[in-house]
Amino acid sequence: MKQIQTQYLSNYLVFVDVETSGFDPIRNDVTSIGAIVTDCSHNVLADFYTTVKPEINKFTSEEALVVSGFSKEILLTHKPQRQACIDFMLFLKPYLEEFPQMMVSHTVNGFDWRFIEWMFRKQELNYNLYRVLSPEFQESTIKLGRQAGYATNKLDEWAQRLNLAFNHHNALDDARVCFQIHKHLSK
Repeated sequence: MKQIQTQYLSNYLVFVDVETSGFDPIRNDVTSIGAIVTDCSHNVLADFYTTVKPEINKFTSEEALVVSGFSKEILLTHKPQRQACIDFMLFLKPYLEEFPQMMVSHTVNGFDWRFIEWMFRKQELNYNLYRVLSPEFQESTIKLGRQAGYATNKLDEWAQRLNLAFNHHNALDDARVCFQIHKHLSK
């Protein structure tokens, strides 16, 4: 398999994963966020994890609960969305620069981005998010894997391929595997 040549305008990469209460970012909410910031040489600088209380708990999918391991009762004890957004921005603040930072997630079609963006919009904080992350500066490790010639690119398959132990569907563990995939595929 080949490695992918990558170049970035920003100095930092932000590896992000979210767990959600369903698959629709308008009707469902983020239930946890995991993130890792690295420099462009893949040196880890910081990591972040928080749980988030869904505002629209009535639309929480039973399937999403099984996947995340959260119950509706546990979700009620999580951090309010606005505070989770503020904490996420405070985590990213030391890495603010002239350019938005490159956001890397495992998903295609911006799944993680759409949920984070809607969470910030619901809290009327979307301007702050766009100062740090942008839909224009995103990369998917699934797409990178395909470009490198890997036919299957599921997160758990990558963890096995790279001999990584992880708790699948834990946002921070999934962000860590995403980081390792990117590091493996990038020059």
